[in-house]
Amino acid sequence: MSGIAGIVDFREKVPKAAWLAGMQRAQGQSKGDQWGKKQALLAAPHLAQVQERVMLGAFQVYAPEGLRSRLAREGLKPLNEPTELLAQGWNHWGDSVLERVNGDFALATWDTQRQVLHLARDRMGARPLFYTWLKGRLAFASDLRALLTLPWVSRELARENLAEQLAFRYVHAPRTLLRDVRLLPAGSIATIDAGGVILKRWARATMCSADAEEPPEQEVQDRLESLLDRAVGRRIDQGGVGVLLSGGGASSAILAMAAKKGPTRSYNVSFADGGQDEASFAGRIAKIYGSDHQLIRLGRSDFVRALDQAIPVGSAPLPTPAAIIQWLLLERTEGVVLSGDGADELLGGRRVEELMVELRAAGVAANLPTGLRGGMGRLLGRRGKQLMVGPERFGLVRHVGGSNIFGQQGRMEILRDPSLVRPGVRRQMLEPLYREVRSDPVNEVLHVYQRGWLPHNSLARARQAAVSAGVDLRFPLLDPDLLDYLDSLPGRAKVKRRLGRWQSKWPLKHLNSQGLSSRLVWRPKRRMPAPLDRWLRGEGEAFLWEQVSAICQDPHKIFQPDAVRRLAREHAAGDADHGAKLWTLIFLDSWLRSLG
Repeated sequence: MSGIAGIVDFREKVPKAAWLAGMQRAQGQSKGDQWGKKQALLAAPHLAQVQERVMLGAFQVYAPEGLRSRLAREGLKPLNEPTELLAQGWNHWGDSVLERVNGDFALATWDTQRQVLHLARDRMGARPLFYTWLKGRLAFASDLRALLTLPWVSRELARENLAEQLAFRYVHAPRTLLRDVRLLPAGSIATIDAGGVILKRWARATMCSADAEEPPEQEVQDRLESLLDRAVGRRIDQGGVGVLLSGGGASSAILAMAAKKGPTRSYNVSFADGGQDEASFAGRIAKIYGSDHQLIRLGRSDFVRALDQAIPVGSAPLPTPAAIIQWLLLERTEGVVLSGDGADELLGGRRVEELMVELRAAGVAANLPTGLRGGMGRLLGRRGKQLMVGPERFGLVRHVGGSNIFGQQGRMEILRDPSLVRPGVRRQMLEPLYREVRSDPVNEVLHVYQRGWLPHNSLARARQAAVSAGVDLRFPLLDPDLLDYLDSLPGRAKVKRRLGRWQSKWPLKHLNSQGLSSRLVWRPKRRMPAPLDRWLRGEGEAFLWEQVSAICQDPHKIFQPDAVRRLAREHAAGDADHGAKLWTLIFLDSWLRSLG
């Protein structure tokens, strides 16, 4: 898998070539194009020099013909390779070329004359890009660990970000858990010169207005089919393609589109210790579309092996145990594989279905007389007061978005230093995201999930697992043309009631109705089993206490040992389900230890 790296010393000192070589090794790159001139050293599998600019990138451009045709219309002779095309486009349009690129990318461009470096990341954050700026020296890499090979980059913990990690299971870019390292936010560009780093978003929120009209269902279905078909086609190479088939609406629709274009392989996971998974439904869907289906059955021994291998790998702590399952699944795939990641954040998932009940109640409450509404709010407590506010700015008032693992009280109990608790951390992280859009309540919540959960959880763990497995993982739902269309739809076109229950991803399910039975399309999707949570109170209890012992050694002096042990005792005894909290602590501690 491709990665980029570079060092630019704005003090006009020449960086050591050994530093760049060490960064490449840390990213698993034994060779690749390199370029160096005076104070700049750059490396990437794909590198191009066009006029006064050098460009390097880790990306896949899925519609290069579109960029070529636009350059031709401007009177230019388009170059051949994607890197050359992007460099040529940058020279002509500046950073607005990013809006014309259909693909997943992290790229850097160095202006040799002006001595300005630009770093940019794709709209939704499918590929990461980390950087560090210290005393006039800038280094960047696709993997955080590559930066830690540099002798002038410390491993000092950014303790003020621990509350954010414990609450959300991730830290929002540009912050990371390390003092010296930053993560370029998705859809953003950094301009760096001798004066420092300036960040701005090049990708703008395009959600429809709150009063946007809902298009006819058939029109939505036809348009979605056309855009998804094109998005899948752009991401298929010759020789067939694999699809991660969860059995849900997104992966089923992706498989349907891929099957029309050639041979497909599909993959689904089942758990040897039982539990209600989606394996039987996925198998039936694969048979309908003629896919060469592989059911991957995972047992406890697989989990134990994967824990040892996957926990310490990556640029951040694993966000959820689902990352382990994903890692095990992807290591059994090969070639180009398509994923339905993004469906929940674009069209709503189970969390949005649950919120619809509260949203409807808030609509009723908004029509109550003012005095009665205030009295009911006081009677029902904090949750009731939120409900009585009404549906406008629904998610903002309730700070909906991402996980809520350790709340304020939980952080007070688990953290040794009270100053690290940060009581208002959810508000501080989520309110700026809500203020980026002004749409209906469903779309506002979805926007926040797209800006938080999607790049920092879903895509981060998927990309990490894919890199470890050596798989080329691609995301059709993140196609810019498709994103723009889905953003133009009001929330009521995405989540609707059917037979007394809310159904999210309504357009996808309607589309799937063309090829699948109603029972397959409209059934309630089962929650992903949590075998690792159950394992901690069964065969894995010895592992649990081993990890608790390691956490309580606490070389960074972060945790209250008694609070950690209490969580473990209650979970092991079955008195409470602390699985998410315990895995959050285990992954965080293991990652910190892996840094050395």
